[in-house]
Amino acid sequence: MNNKTKNSMKKHLHKFLKSKIWLISALVALGFVVIGGVICYFLVQRSGVVDPKDSAALITEARKLAKDGKNTEAIADYEKALEVDTTNNTVKVELANLYMKQKEYDSAAAELSEVTAANPSDSYALNSLGNSLRNQGKTAEAIDTYKKAIAGGNSDSVVNLVTLYNISGDYADSITLLNSELLKTPDDPILLQVLASTYSKKGDSKKAAEILAKIKK
Repeated sequence: MNNKTKNSMKKHLHKFLKSKIWLISALVALGFVVIGGVICYFLVQRSGVVDPKDSAALITEARKLAKDGKNTEAIADYEKALEVDTTNNTVKVELANLYMKQKEYDSAAAELSEVTAANPSDSYALNSLGNSLRNQGKTAEAIDTYKKAIAGGNSDSVVNLVTLYNISGDYADSITLLNSELLKTPDDPILLQVLASTYSKKGDSKKAAEILAKIKK
């Protein structure tokens, strides 16, 4: 190959590269963008930062934080999740329960009221709402709410309602309620213990002993 041919090839190569320089630059820039994105992704993952628009990820993180006892951080993630998914009643109940642990009873009641308004037969939410109202000192409202939860089959509300009755000295109402529930489950040890305790508080220790004897059998 003579010098003339070599020079000609060099000129053509130079022209080709010059004409394609924009493409090469674009490919290089794209490479940096992709690499940068991958690096950012892994940094975010390792730092524990959750996408504020990913409600599922926020809920998962909130539950993990709550399990670790980090209630304030969990509440923040639950609230962010509800900004994205405003109708998630399960999250509202979980958030309300955390509010109660933080003694933010008004906030808890607000969340639970939304849930029970949307689903009046949600006995779990009704029981939690009853707890919130009781902690706010709203005894009459709590009693009505517990009654609704019991009608929906929530057994925890039976004990909670009896507790309120007994605090008020309404032992007759407690005994009536407990006997009604024991017709469904005659050997329920928890209900029997609560019934015995109620008779004891009423001053009928003999009846309380008789009931406790049934449990031992």
